[in-house]
Amino acid sequence: MRTLFLLCALLVAALPAGATVYTENFESYSTGALAGQSGWYIFSGNSRANVFSPDNGPSLSGSKCVKLDNLVSGSTGIRLFKNITDLVSTDKILTIQYDVRNLTNASGKSPTTFRMRVYDSVLSNPAIGNIHYDGGADPNRSGPASRGRAWAARGGPPARGHAQIPIAEAKKRPADETVTIGGVVTAVYDQDTPPRFYIQEASGYCGIQVRYSGSPPAMNQAVTATGKLYVDSSNHELHMDPTGGWQGGAIVDAARTVALNSRALGGGALGRQEAVWQGDGLNNIGTLVTVCGKVTASTPAGLVVSDGSGVTEGGDTPGIRIDTSGVRAGMRPDADVGHCVTVTGISSLYPSSGQYHRVVRPRSGADLVNNSVRTFKVLVINFDPICPNHANKRIHEWFNWNDPDTLAQDYVADLKECSTGFARYQVVDWYDANYLPYYEDGFAYTGDEYIGAWENRETTPMHYGTADYYRICLDKTYPHNQPRSIAERVAAGEVEEVFLFGPPCTSYFLWYSSMAGPSPFFVNGGTYSMPQAGRNFILMGFTYDADVWSALLSYLRRSECIMNRVYPPANWWFPTWPITNNWEKFRMLDVVHPGDAACGTANWAPNSANEFYDFGNTRDVWSTCDDWLYNWPNLLGTKKQVNCTEWGGGDYRLHHKWWLKHIPNAPGVNPDGKQNNWWKYLCDYNSYPESR
Repeated sequence: MRTLFLLCALLVAALPAGATVYTENFESYSTGALAGQSGWYIFSGNSRANVFSPDNGPSLSGSKCVKLDNLVSGSTGIRLFKNITDLVSTDKILTIQYDVRNLTNASGKSPTTFRMRVYDSVLSNPAIGNIHYDGGADPNRSGPASRGRAWAARGGPPARGHAQIPIAEAKKRPADETVTIGGVVTAVYDQDTPPRFYIQEASGYCGIQVRYSGSPPAMNQAVTATGKLYVDSSNHELHMDPTGGWQGGAIVDAARTVALNSRALGGGALGRQEAVWQGDGLNNIGTLVTVCGKVTASTPAGLVVSDGSGVTEGGDTPGIRIDTSGVRAGMRPDADVGHCVTVTGISSLYPSSGQYHRVVRPRSGADLVNNSVRTFKVLVINFDPICPNHANKRIHEWFNWNDPDTLAQDYVADLKECSTGFARYQVVDWYDANYLPYYEDGFAYTGDEYIGAWENRETTPMHYGTADYYRICLDKTYPHNQPRSIAERVAAGEVEEVFLFGPPCTSYFLWYSSMAGPSPFFVNGGTYSMPQAGRNFILMGFTYDADVWSALLSYLRRSECIMNRVYPPANWWFPTWPITNNWEKFRMLDVVHPGDAACGTANWAPNSANEFYDFGNTRDVWSTCDDWLYNWPNLLGTKKQVNCTEWGGGDYRLHHKWWLKHIPNAPGVNPDGKQNNWWKYLCDYNSYPESR
């Protein structure tokens, strides 16, 4: 079995408390590039590596060390997937993918650590950055390595010849002057063209845009950059285009956020940074700001928000523009006209009628807080690795399957529509995992291996089993669990629900919906006792080969399970006669009691005959569906004849939306003691005794 490692972030994950680590660092070179070292291998191109000390390690004299065998006929050792060229001189953040196989631990000690150094062949510099792996086989035996941790290799000496100056001072310098500035990263807009990030002085409130190529810095990373400042002709914002790249340091405390009213946003001129239209006061273009107000308009580019300051967005609409185009599609924040919101983002400008107006650019879905309605905070983990042996495409791209961003957008929008705005799921964080999760038995595919397995599944069975949800939620060797695990983020209130995207498998690799927490219950998937989370939370499982109807079906089945908890039934998946409660009445089918159908179930329409998904049946039956839609909670028993034309003529998505739109959604408490709004149970199940 292979184990895939991705080195992708500037962080060091802590070892378990109390762990004893014996380190073999193989760093005993004397003079010259790697002179006299035993077992060092210079990484270049797609070469294969030998990184072991043949007999003795530098700190375990007389005994063998951890050994990684050479890659022979594709079976053992290390294989690099990404070219490493001119690392130092181009000052890049380096992302390296490699497989580690057949780790032999002959040191007699456990756990073990090996360290590799990236070597730059251009500058003959072996000391660019350590790459670490903690774990491995038990002492004196061989075995597959467990999943590694995430580090980054970073190159590039700091620029010389230019003393660092404050950002405000740099904005005053002439256009042809090269300057060095520094600050803390406050935003990264990798969706923009060209991509850009912002830095802001940790001790002040002045920020600026920095253009980049390659990999961006991390949020809250200390960064310096040297270059000239240019004015963007499209919106007149001043920015730096670093001539020698940027230099990154440690992760530090986040920069301060400035709270402003709409009139103070943007401010007056500062050096070469011009003022916004009718702006005065301190210039804050490029600064991380927070504004609040009432939504006065919703546009394709975002929202307009007014706090009563008397400014307009460039037309007749009062307020300032909130530009959400820099947020990835699957997590763009949303609010309705009339809602009161608080928005955090970068202060910038946009052109309108020859003038340059105020705008705030949120960075993620978490940057918009809706103070008028309840929203449910979602974390997305998208298991969709880049596959080096398949044109460096992600799995969904290779098979031309659905874009997870689009699926998430459509799913969230459908639920909001069907619940008349109650089910507002807001994606506050999104992690594109460059790996597939482990199965419960410890097996894991690489992306390339998965593609081969799926393409040959008719002749060679795929690995069978379910993903290890405990590891998904708790294991900090997964980069998506760093620095805090999913369970820790749930406990802290950052996240209330998780969407897991992954490829299809021939088994229930990802449950349609599962629950974890201190007292999890069945919602059509696994239940995982996880006291660390502090509260129960649902993990939805979506495969990107299926359209949004499949995601909605998962929600319907989850809804049935929750309502079965609120109204315990005689039969879990099927209504029974005589009717004993409102839930049984709602899901009644004609095949159970002819003439008394209501809205049916997730898999059975009111007129379905004898099979699942019979949503195209043209048979006419009597149904009380309109009674539920218009008269609840004071049902009158009104019936009408319906067939498949009522719910979309066989279209799965339309049927699922029809069913969800009939879910009772009225204020107050029913005479039976249950909530009249059943969406409270479906979305906010932890708040009610009967559904928690």
